[in-house]
Amino acid sequence: MGDLLHQLGIEPRVLIIQIIGFFLLFLILKKYVFGMIGGAIEDRKREFQERMAKLAADQQELDRLHEEVRKRLSDIEIEARNRLQVTVEQANAERERIVGQAREEAGREM
Repeated sequence: MGDLLHQLGIEPRVLIIQIIGFFLLFLILKKYVFGMIGGAIEDRKREFQERMAKLAADQQELDRLHEEVRKRLSDIEIEARNRLQVTVEQANAERERIVGQAREEAGREM
């Protein structure tokens, strides 16, 4: 095995030192860099979920307000129709009174 490594130009001691160095570098990166990146990713994920929850709550509030406005408009329309009906009835009654009064005066003049 040593002859094969030597023929390939690889020294066993240098290879072992490089493996140990790579392993130490991996541990340091895992603890500090990958840990911070993972934490940042989790923070972003949590922030995204909070925004989605707020968006859902805002959508429900918007739907509730939309329904409330629709109901109010419906009530206003009903109220307007009722007032119009009362006004028409009062106008018809006033017209009948005026026509009756005019007939009465016309009957007296004849």
